[in-house]
Amino acid sequence: MGTSGDKAVLVDVEGHVRGRVVEPYQTFYPRAGWAEQEPEDWWRAVTRGTRGLLETTGVSPKDVLCVTFSTQMINVVPLGAAGEVLRRAIIWIDNRAGEQAEKIMGKFAGARMFALIAGATLNGKDGLPKLLWLKEKEPQVYNSMSCFVDVAGYLFYRSTGNIAMEWSGASVFGIDLKKKVWRAVCSST
Repeated sequence: MGTSGDKAVLVDVEGHVRGRVVEPYQTFYPRAGWAEQEPEDWWRAVTRGTRGLLETTGVSPKDVLCVTFSTQMINVVPLGAAGEVLRRAIIWIDNRAGEQAEKIMGKFAGARMFALIAGATLNGKDGLPKLLWLKEKEPQVYNSMSCFVDVAGYLFYRSTGNIAMEWSGASVFGIDLKKKVWRAVCSST
């Protein structure tokens, strides 16, 4: 799942590509520096692309051993208590949360100290500032949110009914990959 569409590939057990398909979807730019997508558009692209691959290759669904997703990262898809999408996804190229990035780093005596602790500075494209932006600018969405996922998490949820985030996706939101626990980076924010 890229920025402009789903690039689906069907590979056999020997590693040979049996088919390829691209299913585009729209990116919305409501303001300068903002970029959003409809999560349902991702799902439609996955289902159309999968059907197309199976039809053009003649492969039966019962012969498919595995489905996996490789996706864009640093997205925020807020979900409500019933698993419903509460707003368009704020995608990785969205840079609306610069003020919130500075606010978070300010809690650590600035960008330099934050980078020493976290390994890098934050900017308006990062996940935690985007979540803080939601809390400050769209409190009705933030307060209705039971959880959030990224693109991979949303596709996993639509595929299985289980809400989860894989490790590398979670790492950009503050999970400690060594300890497998969430860091409390902005708990008082």
